[in-house]
Amino acid sequence: MPPSVSRRRFVSLAAQSAVLGAASLSAVSSAPSTPAAPPRGIWRVQRNPRALRAPLDVPPGETWRHYLGFPFQVGPHVAGLYVNRKNCDFQGTDFGGGNDIILFDDSAKIDPARGLPISRLRLAPNPHDGGRPAILAPYPGSLGFVPFGARLADGRPHPHAGTGFILINLSAWPVDGGGNFETYPDRIGRTWYRDHRRYHPSELIQIGYDGTRLAIISRQPLEEPEILPGYHSSWTGLGCAIADGEDLLIGMQASRPGDPAARSGIARWRRTEGAWRAVEFTPITPADNSIEASLVRDLDGSLIYFARGRRHLGPPARLWRQARPGGEWELRCDLPRMLPSTPAVLGQAVDGTPYLAGNLWQPEYRLPAGLYADAGVSRLEPVGWRGERSTLCVWPLNEARDGFEAPLIARDPRTEFGLPPHGTLWAADHPVSNQVRLADGQWHTLMSYRMLEWKENTHFIPPSPQTGCYLDEVVSFGPPRPLWNF
Repeated sequence: MPPSVSRRRFVSLAAQSAVLGAASLSAVSSAPSTPAAPPRGIWRVQRNPRALRAPLDVPPGETWRHYLGFPFQVGPHVAGLYVNRKNCDFQGTDFGGGNDIILFDDSAKIDPARGLPISRLRLAPNPHDGGRPAILAPYPGSLGFVPFGARLADGRPHPHAGTGFILINLSAWPVDGGGNFETYPDRIGRTWYRDHRRYHPSELIQIGYDGTRLAIISRQPLEEPEILPGYHSSWTGLGCAIADGEDLLIGMQASRPGDPAARSGIARWRRTEGAWRAVEFTPITPADNSIEASLVRDLDGSLIYFARGRRHLGPPARLWRQARPGGEWELRCDLPRMLPSTPAVLGQAVDGTPYLAGNLWQPEYRLPAGLYADAGVSRLEPVGWRGERSTLCVWPLNEARDGFEAPLIARDPRTEFGLPPHGTLWAADHPVSNQVRLADGQWHTLMSYRMLEWKENTHFIPPSPQTGCYLDEVVSFGPPRPLWNF
């Protein structure tokens, strides 16, 4: 197994240890002084075997796989993995097949038999197509949960402990193709409706846990303007909501009528009359259609925010910081070509060190002029090499929170597994992480992502032996800074 710590990071940590050791020796022969703070920082990513391969309730003759995962705390020693499902036989790129929550207390034992069905594919009338039936495909959307037994910062029981929400995004797809079929060099197959028949409703699901059983409390269908008061919401964030007093905060993209483009920001969720609802939206990015926002609370209580910039923007790796509640959001970092135009997500190690997880930028292969692709970039070339989603990295934020330390390679499937079965490109993407406390009584930062041969998503080849949902661990120095109080 290749080492997970880069040479530069190892030298930095070794030097830090040497300095601390020298300080300790000096203290023996000198007057008492204030002890040095214990070292902090991420030092490796523990690569684990695949956590989930396929759902159990697959119809005979069909091929399904588990893909994206969102880990989150459910109870004092119980976590959940909110995971989506993919029908590998359906010819449509990024076709959502439903979502489950699987409870676990040991990250090496994720049992799909413990899954709670959250959403499934279904046929429904499309109001933008004269009521004709369409396939409504569900995507993960957003999740927020206050663990059972959680307490507020002052030690009082959290009034909403054991409750949470899931905002499911749905997209209308044609039942029979309906003229929506791509034949581009880097993808083929059906697409969701993109003309006047476009339809993207949502479903707000309330969930609860009583210390023994996780259950769905209610379901509420929502149209796009009903999610955020005064806004049209088009993309949810990546990752899980974080606590802000009795409320929950999560990233989202939205726009007002007449805006030239959407902005990403933070949605505040509040529980009233027994249900979680979005009550406020704070835009942060410019009106540039940034997507897939995430945020963490830093060691000093400030908030750090990231949103994925589109390819035409660079794409940049941008960080915003809010030093105090209600204060201004300051752009602290704006680095082009650190990341490709792929999902990247803020996370936080057990010791509180914030980091950005995403794919390593590599030179792009551009298609000849006139051939359609994502900004002219092919996601399938050069064949047999590393594509833009192949190498998954973790970048710890520096002390000033205005840049990044050297990356740690979390996963390089090309090195680990060689060429994928069909000789194209590996993808390891959507690295969503969270702190959870498990049955061993310890806090763990678990990072979940999907791995597949990219043509499984674009050309519907059979899944590789490695395809599925992974759950690795980001390991850090220093005492724990728990995400929740119990």
